[in-house]
Amino acid sequence: MRELVRTLTPETPALAPDARAQVLEDVARFVQHEIAAMPSFLRAPYRVGLVAFDWLAALRFGRRFVALDGARRARWVGLWAEGRFAPLRDFVKPLRVCTLLQHFDHPVVRRALAAPRAG
Repeated sequence: MRELVRTLTPETPALAPDARAQVLEDVARFVQHEIAAMPSFLRAPYRVGLVAFDWLAALRFGRRFVALDGARRARWVGLWAEGRFAPLRDFVKPLRVCTLLQHFDHPVVRRALAAPRAG
C-alpha cells in the first residue's frame, strides 16, 4: 500500500523528507483503514484486486509493482487509471480519492499550503 500511496500522492507542497515520509505513512494507514472498513462483500474482492494489481505488473515489467522504480509504478497506475477497461479504472479511483483526501487534509500538508511563500 505504501508504494501505491507514494505513486498517487502529489509532490506538492514541497515537504522536508522526514515530514513527507510521515505524511505518506499516515496516508497509507488511512487508505488501509478505509479498505478494512468496507463491507466484507466489497473488501474481499478489493483485497484480491490489490494482490492482482501488484503481481500483474510482473507480466508487463518483469517485477511486481512494489519492486518497480517510480516511473514504472506511475506508468502501471496510469494504465489502470486511464485504460479502456472500466473495472480497472474503478479499482484505482477510490484509492486515488482516499489518498488525495487524506494527503491534503493532513496537518503537515495544510500548514505547508498555508505558509507564506517567499518571493
